[in-house]
This record gives sequence, C-alpha cells and structure tokens, in this order.
Amino acid sequence: MKEKFRTFIFAALLINIVTLARANACEPVAQRGGILVEECALTSQEVWARVTVAGRARRQKPTVFNALFGSKSPLWKRVWISEGEGRLTIEEQESLRLLLATSSPRFARSSASSFVDLLANFLAPDTALENFDAQTQGARWQADFSRRWTMICEFIGHPRVATYTLRDSARSTRSSTWIVGDPESGCRGRCGFGCGQAIPQWRSKQYTQECLNHDACHSETGAQLGVCASAFWSATASYLFAPNCG
Repeated sequence: MKEKFRTFIFAALLINIVTLARANACEPVAQRGGILVEECALTSQEVWARVTVAGRARRQKPTVFNALFGSKSPLWKRVWISEGEGRLTIEEQESLRLLLATSSPRFARSSASSFVDLLANFLAPDTALENFDAQTQGARWQADFSRRWTMICEFIGHPRVATYTLRDSARSTRSSTWIVGDPESGCRGRCGFGCGQAIPQWRSKQYTQECLNHDACHSETGAQLGVCASAFWSATASYLFAPNCG
C-alpha cells in the first residue's frame, strides 16, 4: 500500500513539473518595435497568448494583455491585463496593425493573431480593455460562442432595430432604430471604427446585428465597454470571423 502511495505521489509531482514546464514554455510568434507577442502552451487543451507593449512617454511601465484559448475554439476563454492600465494609444494601435500586415504565416495561423487584431482594430484608442471570463457572461458564452453572428447586409441603407442590455445594476434592455451603413451616423452596424480606418483593415465591410447593437449602445451611452461590455464582447466574433458583405 505504501509503495502504491509513493508511486501515486511521484506521478502527481511529475505531472505538476511537466505542467509548469509547459506553462513557462513561451515562444515569441511576432515582434515589432516595442511590441512582443508570445504563445505559451499550458496544456494540450489550452494556449495562453501574451501581448506586451513597451512603455511610452505617457507611461513608464509596459502594458501586458493576456488571452486564454481552448484548443478547439478560435475565441478566448479569458482576457485579462496583468500589467499596466490596459489601454492603447492611436500610435500603438497603428504599430499593432503594421505587425499584423507584416507578420509571418506562422503568426497568422496562431491563436494570438486574432487577439492582436482585436487590440489593433476593434478596441477604441485610449479605452481600457476590461477583464473577460466566458464562464460569467451568460449562456451565450458558456456554449459554443466562437462563430455566432447575424448578417444584416440586406439592410444597408435601410432602418434596423438595435437591442442591447446594459451591464448595470438594473440590467435594463434598450432598443432603438438606425439606418444601417449610413455614413452620416458613422456606418452603424459595421464591425470596426466608423466607415473605415486610416490603415487598411482586413475586414472592412462586415455588417452584423451584434455590431449594430454595440454601435447603438456606444452612441447612446458614450461607452465602448463599461455598461456596453456585454454588447462589445458579443460583437467580437462578428468582427473576427463574419464574412464581408458583397
């Protein structure tokens, strides 16, 4: 019995040692200027992506963004900030876009690339990214949430109702009507900033219900995250994976 117990303890210790070794086995997958993107294989089922942005004039310390991916999902299970204030300047986002445009095929295939894309093109400048945990976001995120969106290409130029739930104590739901893709109102429903961005964006003509909902929340509350965080995270899958309208 004692021998079996010693064998069990030894096996458990060996598993912990292997897990720690894997957790520390972080490899750089992209680097440009003061930006370093790494991937760490935690287990056979999880990958940790880490994006470090070096300190600039307005801050002395770097900001470190983290995302935890499951092996079978292209979207993250968790997002958190381990260092810094979690926000990026316009210049830093432009550097991230250049990194995306000049990256290697290996980086383009990595889990980290979608996370960098989110930071570069979907997060508004000087907006603090909030921590995110899929298990606390309701049934939509606890299920297979990685590729769910509703295309609204046929509504471009026409009115469409947007509905969103505020992340506040009341959890109130609001609805409003917008002209989809109207340039005078910033092309509501398009996934991304306004009607286009200075540096060419990979996904420039996606129109989805989820992005319209977030646009409406942002327009009516002034928040990109905060009370609009639920709409923001729901729109990320649209931005990253929805096809362009023809």
